Amino acid sequence: MYSDAIQARVGKKLVEAMQKATDAKQDIHIVCHSLGTAVGHDVLHKLYTNSLDDDTGKRLLSAGLNKIRSITMVANVCTLPITAADPYTSVVKPGPDGICEYFMTCRHVLDPFASIVKFDPGARWPNVLGGEFKNVVINGVGRANVHDMEHYFYDPHVYLPFFMNVYSPKFKTTSAELKAAKQAHDAMTVQGNFEALKTQMEDLDITLYWDSDKGEFVYSEDVDTMLEKLSGFLDLIDSIKGQIGTLTDEGDNDE
Repeated sequence: MYSDAIQARVGKKLVEAMQKATDAKQDIHIVCHSLGTAVGHDVLHKLYTNSLDDDTGKRLLSAGLNKIRSITMVANVCTLPITAADPYTSVVKPGPDGICEYFMTCRHVLDPFASIVKFDPGARWPNVLGGEFKNVVINGVGRANVHDMEHYFYDPHVYLPFFMNVYSPKFKTTSAELKAAKQAHDAMTVQGNFEALKTQMEDLDITLYWDSDKGEFVYSEDVDTMLEKLSGFLDLIDSIKGQIGTLTDEGDNDE
């Protein structure tokens, strides 16, 4: 009932912002989330395919002249039957036939909105090079609402390629920095803590064996080392319990 009015309002604001950026010779970056990906897609497709002129008759937007630097679709729902144009054949894509230089789509494997029908153009975007399109799929759980915009950008698998699109070629990271960022993030997720717990369980491996030289049973570790390992193991269990409890509380508050 309100889609046309909403798209008209969004389109007007978007054209104004893009014109200001173009006049200032600034790059244009568009980020959409959830239902906003469908609205943003339809608005952009209509703006670039319909003949929209200003008061002097000058064309407002042209895919060749007004190239958007990057479009980021977070929790992308464009493949659901709610968009006016087919997202795989519309002009909202990178490459020579599209309106942007870089396009990134993101979904969390536990996000029901983005995973009902997964966005994946595959061979339907034949002229798009690998670096122009990024299909980011994440699975780390750091809070109850995995659909939340902040939860997506909390993950380096999302924010690192995003910064690369926005600041390229100025934004550069070393392999060591990438590894450190991902390790730091994993340590804050439920999955990461369970993996750490698994490692600690394997490291505990405290066994009792017969020492023939001493003529008695001895432990594979000295008492202090055993206590230190057990203490770290119990601390990690408490941390995981607290994290799960926090996620549960967040879920109850969201409801």
